Amino acid sequence: MTEPTAGENAYRLLREALKAGRYAPGQRLVEPDVMADLGVTRLALREAFARLEHEGLVDRRANKGAAVRLLTRDEALEVLEIRSVVEGLAARHAAANATPADVAALRETIAAFERALDDHDISVSSAAQARLHRLVLDLGRRPTAARLAEMLSTQSAQTRLRTSLVGGRLRESLDEHRAIVAAIAAGDPETAESEMRRHLAQVMRTVTSEP
Repeated sequence: MTEPTAGENAYRLLREALKAGRYAPGQRLVEPDVMADLGVTRLALREAFARLEHEGLVDRRANKGAAVRLLTRDEALEVLEIRSVVEGLAARHAAANATPADVAALRETIAAFERALDDHDISVSSAAQARLHRLVLDLGRRPTAARLAEMLSTQSAQTRLRTSLVGGRLRESLDEHRAIVAAIAAGDPETAESEMRRHLAQVMRTVTSEP
């Protein structure tokens, strides 16, 4: 395998940073600051900006530079609607494929989510949620669906962080993720799919109810 180029590396690093919520929606991505933060060159960063603009994650404007693209409510709902179908499919197949070791990894992620909630650490709990979704996608063994869901998950990272601030929502989300893992552990594809779709439908309802 060939080594990733500098531009590819910058793209991956910035994409992960956006997914983790390290840069706020609407925030300007000041080149010297982001270069220092990610340890990349200006040329590599500009290549990353171009790719992420194409994916709808970054806005670039003449004389203003780049900024994290802020999704409208309708865009956020559309992303979640598509995710519910794609990730529901992944959960269905994960329930058919999961080994005891896979189930143990899912349960450890749930435990990490709960510990983060007990510590009132929103960023760590958000990361645990993202990891659980990633594990389910991997277990689904549908590469095309996984690629699509990964792109959509990055787009909805800002939605995940916003809804995390709604009172009681994180505890509800923990219970929803527990139900997904329980269905996968039981080898129940139909319930796994419905629980994943129920979770994302609840996120949609939370977004809809935001002022």
